[in-house]
Amino acid sequence: MQLGECSDGRILVRSTLEEAACDKRVDPAVIQRLHAAAIALVRAIAAAAILKCWAGLRPGTPDEMPIQGQTVLKGYFVATGHYRAGVLVAPIASILMA
Repeated sequence: MQLGECSDGRILVRSTLEEAACDKRVDPAVIQRLHAAAIALVRAIAAAAILKCWAGLRPGTPDEMPIQGQTVLKGYFVATGHYRAGVLVAPIASILMA
């Protein structure tokens, strides 16, 4: 679990990592576990309201190598499968794709 502060003062509690295919439903038990862990770190969070919960997808590939390049459709390209490193490798992936 990680805590982060948003620019508007909200606290962001994140995250878990689960194999879930394309299922973006959140698990209430996991939310409660994250909330309890956040309270253990910062007691004042106990008085805060939970405003939003969401699940994001981090597409990966079986061999853990990203898929990048031109598709069979002329003029269409793909850059996917970066899994957990997506945000970190986005700048170099975009340069390579360009």
